[in-house]
Amino acid sequence: MMEPGASRKPPRQTLLWVTLALSLIGNAYQAYRLQQVDQAGQARRNDRAARIGHRADIYTELPMDSTSIVLFGDSHFEYFPATEMLDLPNIKNRGISGQTVQDLIARSAEIVEAEPRTIVLCIGINDINRGRSLNDVARDVEQLIDLLHGGTPRTELLVLSLPPNGHPASQAKLLEHNAWLRTACARRGIEFLDITTPLTRDGLLDPGCTYDGLHLNAKGYRILAALLRTHL
Repeated sequence: MMEPGASRKPPRQTLLWVTLALSLIGNAYQAYRLQQVDQAGQARRNDRAARIGHRADIYTELPMDSTSIVLFGDSHFEYFPATEMLDLPNIKNRGISGQTVQDLIARSAEIVEAEPRTIVLCIGINDINRGRSLNDVARDVEQLIDLLHGGTPRTELLVLSLPPNGHPASQAKLLEHNAWLRTACARRGIEFLDITTPLTRDGLLDPGCTYDGLHLNAKGYRILAALLRTHL
């Protein structure tokens, strides 16, 4: 008989069942959280695909021709008010936010078929920010340049360096990529334009030229427009 106030230990079997139940609850909750994360990620991918498709549809309604100056790239071009800032006729902005080099390879046929006067290419930062190796990025860029340059002999190709970044890790990689890109363009006799240096301060993207450490603001785009006008 137990003394008054003495505690009774639960049977060992009860402890095992409680431990098992807690483990099952924990696993179920973890599975639920993973499902929520996966669904959120899929929703973002669906939204991105829908937005890209919408943007591509708009571009289809704006045909290019042999007098066009085509800006081909990612968000650095999509957000660029090029028509107003460059004040040049026949500017065709074909930038789409979030695009990679492979995305531009997939879109290159429509650009090549138009045989525009000039293609201005700026692409690669999204590949770098997604952790792709610089060798893989370089391989894709070479393929894209060959498609654009070799496929349109009457078209001038102007390749831009990647704009600087406000994050040191990304900045180090893009500078290495830019050094390779300059050499690759020189080897092919393609014009290369350094837009990185004028937008850099203290080794990173000038804070006065960006609103988020990646994308350019009005001042940044004024600098970009001034650089492009000297070559277009």
